[in-house]
Amino acid sequence: MALSRWTHEALLSLIILVAVVFSGGAVASDAAFDEIEDEESGAVSKISLDVEPPILSTSSQIEENGDETNQENETTPPQHENPDEVSEQGDSERLQLHLESILSERLSESTASVGDRDYEQANLSIGSEYDEALTNYRDVADEDRAAMYATAQEEHQEFTGADGNFDDLRTEYEQARQDGDDQRARELADELEEQATSILDSGDALINSYDEIQSNTNEDHETEIEAIEARQEAAEAYVERFNEAEFVDTQLDLSAEGTEASFDDPLVISGQLLTDSGEAIADRTITLAVGQRLYAVETDNTGQFELAYRPVHLSADETTLNVQYRPESSSSFGATNETVPISVTPVDSSVVIDDYSASAGFGDNVTATGTVVAGEDDRSVSGVEVSLLVDDQRLETVQTDDDGRFSFSSPVPRSIVDGETAIEVRIENQNRAVATSNDSVTTSIESAETALTVQAELTDESAEQISVRGSLETDAGVPIDNETVDLEINNEQVDRVETDENGIFDHTITVPDTEADSVTIEATFDGSESNLESSNNERTVRIPRDEAPPSLLPFDMRDILLVSGGTITLFGIATAWLIRRDPVSDDERFSMMGAGLPSDPEEAQQVSQDLLRSAGERVDAGAHEEAIILSYAAVRRRLGHRPEITDASTHWELYSSYVDSDFDRSTELAEIIQQYERVTFASERANETEATRTIAAAKQVLESIHQLDI
Repeated sequence: MALSRWTHEALLSLIILVAVVFSGGAVASDAAFDEIEDEESGAVSKISLDVEPPILSTSSQIEENGDETNQENETTPPQHENPDEVSEQGDSERLQLHLESILSERLSESTASVGDRDYEQANLSIGSEYDEALTNYRDVADEDRAAMYATAQEEHQEFTGADGNFDDLRTEYEQARQDGDDQRARELADELEEQATSILDSGDALINSYDEIQSNTNEDHETEIEAIEARQEAAEAYVERFNEAEFVDTQLDLSAEGTEASFDDPLVISGQLLTDSGEAIADRTITLAVGQRLYAVETDNTGQFELAYRPVHLSADETTLNVQYRPESSSSFGATNETVPISVTPVDSSVVIDDYSASAGFGDNVTATGTVVAGEDDRSVSGVEVSLLVDDQRLETVQTDDDGRFSFSSPVPRSIVDGETAIEVRIENQNRAVATSNDSVTTSIESAETALTVQAELTDESAEQISVRGSLETDAGVPIDNETVDLEINNEQVDRVETDENGIFDHTITVPDTEADSVTIEATFDGSESNLESSNNERTVRIPRDEAPPSLLPFDMRDILLVSGGTITLFGIATAWLIRRDPVSDDERFSMMGAGLPSDPEEAQQVSQDLLRSAGERVDAGAHEEAIILSYAAVRRRLGHRPEITDASTHWELYSSYVDSDFDRSTELAEIIQQYERVTFASERANETEATRTIAAAKQVLESIHQLDI
């Protein structure tokens, strides 16, 4: 052991000496600059952003000033400035530029991949590596710049998805045409037209993002903008071609009885639907989109129809009304549009809530039902959008049915603080034909208790990192997702984690520099600004030391020193201190007892139960190996009273003795012994599941022994 420690110290000293000899500000700086330059030239595709920002050389200043002397004069801070602060600021600015280059390059690669129809690569280019660079960019750039690159990523994902969907639909459409499936081809043609519109919209948004990046950085994205415009033009041209192949052009001839219209006094529109060649589209039900409302009307034998348009959503300032013929997906006719003049007179409305939730909490739904009416006759308003708000937070928006009724059922968000608050149902029409209105009632938001579980254990024998896992849920068992849990070690916050969609968090933290043989991990959820109550939990993790036995040794003395019959028995101390890799008999491990294994079954049963309770406590503390050893000690204590079992008997001899007696828990006994061997002789680590299973097996063995009275 002494030699091992000396060797370790000598090796550490040698490493430090080598570091000192070969370190130097100029060398380190040049090396860092070479690495960055190689990367920018394409030789290196990725840098590690988890370390301190690289110190970049100022070669550009050398070129501008002509020689190195001038460069030194330029880069030496004035005497009244802190040189460290000036240096840090320069490094930060250079790192910002470097990260902008990385982010823009990833965006450019993604756009190029879309042009190649390699949509998987397009998404990879702005995937996890982009996220990592953006996270580091947020540390050195202002909030607006970071938001600019985040928005560009989102809009590129939208554009990639739209173009990819269009490509899939195009392939399916061409296959349907080839197979002679005209009806399916027409259905796909409609979908292609919608997807082409998505390409135009998402492409325009992405172009705007590229323009913003160009305006605020040194990056040039004109090539990418041209590529996006080319994809938009290709989609439009394709849609135009298949429209000519698939559909018969149509036309609408419209007229109206005046221009005045209101919800009380509808506008009567007459019209005729014809093909482009003047043939009537007669004797059928057609769908017309008038403003934002759909009407099903019948054409007569000349293709003529009539409808009464009662405006609801139409702006009070609108002067023209759009009417569109929308053929069915299986129709061979194409869509067409026409307009008529209109003048809108707004009318007042009323919202009436007739039933609602008197109380609700997280995990519950808040409900509200009622009616919307408008005009002089309180006519029910169908198809109007109404929103449900609780504590001024919009939870849901629905349209009223044909009878003007609405029905809401929306989960209570955790962000609404518990206590009395308002349920409001509101028409959102601002300056519309049917004016806005609302109704509100009072409800009670109840708080929900939360349960925070946490488990912590060393990730490996190096004792450098601790794996922390846990879950956050309500007392009713509802998982709580996307919430922050603070992690502390010995009362100092070290990290923050977020729960996933199942309320689970899984994180690794570094073991702090401490001389203690254990650390306390505490997880805390703060629900103060929500309707969730705060909760916390903690676990203790033992830290192995070179000069001490492994972490599972020794136990706390209170786990070992058990009082029985007025004397302190030392059963278990040998288990704690005398574990070795050599397969010796158990008498060596229990030689410190001072007496043989007990002969009184009742006394043995009681002590075994005490040991199992201690084992459970060790699981809670994260000491899983200790729990397994205590479980075996409990079983050994109870079973060892048989005459053929002596201090010298090994654990497998103990097992054989009971198997020969047709003992019905031999499987559980074997599992206990196997786990015991694994953590003692093989020095393997155990997890919580293995420790808990071993304790359960020990309980079954003890219960069976007690019932059989053997």
